Amino acid sequence: MKKLVILFFAAALYSCDDRFDAFLSTSNTAPEIYFNDNRSLKELSDSLKISLKHTIEPIAFTLNFADRESQISSVSYTFEAGVGKIINSAGDDLGGAIAADNQAQQLRFVGLEAGNVKVRFDVRDAFNVTTSATLNVLVFVNLAPVANLTTNRIQVNSPFEYEFDASSSFDPDRSQGGGIEVYEYTIDNTFTFRTKLNRIRYVFDRSGGHEIRLSVYDNDGTRSPVITRNITIQ
Repeated sequence: MKKLVILFFAAALYSCDDRFDAFLSTSNTAPEIYFNDNRSLKELSDSLKISLKHTIEPIAFTLNFADRESQISSVSYTFEAGVGKIINSAGDDLGGAIAADNQAQQLRFVGLEAGNVKVRFDVRDAFNVTTSATLNVLVFVNLAPVANLTTNRIQVNSPFEYEFDASSSFDPDRSQGGGIEVYEYTIDNTFTFRTKLNRIRYVFDRSGGHEIRLSVYDNDGTRSPVITRNITIQ
């Protein structure tokens, strides 16, 4: 009789444990994961240039995650497309796993080759419920600069004196550290010179028609297409 009571009591406890686990599972809320302290930011998109001549800062972001029941079991990430690295503030490659103790991780993305990169971040709780957020990065190589030129007759020191204004030339990837370093002029297909100034003065040696060609070089050494301006000095 005592054995039956013990067995009945054990079965009752087991049944209660099952019901309690089931209750916890059904009342569980999914964990949260988002970017940059913005709970609505589940997908973050950015771009990054690869440069061989100067250092480009990685993309910095904050990965936030939380669980109402405080039962986060793991935080991880997977590269679904492209190649790159996720590093912490110390520069360590995290290798796919993120510590779950700090729920506001300061991370950085490092691009390794050009292309579209997609990284999925997952936070999983004790009930194996997973929530995800996505980082999309367009990684590109250096873009060629764009030359632009206006000519103005100023006649300060000579009736044949002109100002060449190339200040509206630009580097399309200037937001990624790009910039124009050199302006290269060719006058009448005979005289070529370079300058770092975006606005210069030039005195022609005669009246009549003249051709001015300009190309610019960015800080990666990439040359723009050549543009041509023609003037006639009376």
